[in-house]
Amino acid sequence: MKYYFAAAISLCGALFPMSSLHAATLTNFTTYNGHTYAVTDVGSSWTEAEAFAVSQGGHLVTINDAAENSFIFETFVAADNLDYWIGFNCVGCSNYLDATQWGWSSGEASTFENFRAGQPDWGSGSDRFAVINFAGVGAVWDNYPDASFGTPKAIIEFDDPQSVSEPFSVLGFLTLLGFSFVIKHKRE
Repeated sequence: MKYYFAAAISLCGALFPMSSLHAATLTNFTTYNGHTYAVTDVGSSWTEAEAFAVSQGGHLVTINDAAENSFIFETFVAADNLDYWIGFNCVGCSNYLDATQWGWSSGEASTFENFRAGQPDWGSGSDRFAVINFAGVGAVWDNYPDASFGTPKAIIEFDDPQSVSEPFSVLGFLTLLGFSFVIKHKRE
């Protein structure tokens, strides 16, 4: 039975290759100011996190003002004191040391930024993606490379609260399908 179950999982993985977020679920759904927010339960690169957010119907969070920044920090970050990806990035900009060239993955206008003193900086030479709560210093941001220190979790924002469905794990669903298939064929 173990052989068949492993084969079913392998088949699911071969048919549906996924990133480190393949088994991710969204947790801590919260509504604020007409938007719904959630966090991933596993860490990833910024690029994987944004792709996952888009696949779920959202984007990495866009923080529009100090009040929303405080809400994000208090609701998602303060309790576990970890870094979280946000949608602020400098993909394709000519000078990522200049915060005015940064933008949001959602495409919304960039009118608010909250980098800690001295940020963004040169860092590793490819630090084009923002996190909130760098090194546990609070609701300020830092810039990281895509594949980052400790693979931060992500905060995802949905514009339409009605479009957000219940958490769902694709791997869990495919595993159940594969397991059902194995049980059916094992009995025959």
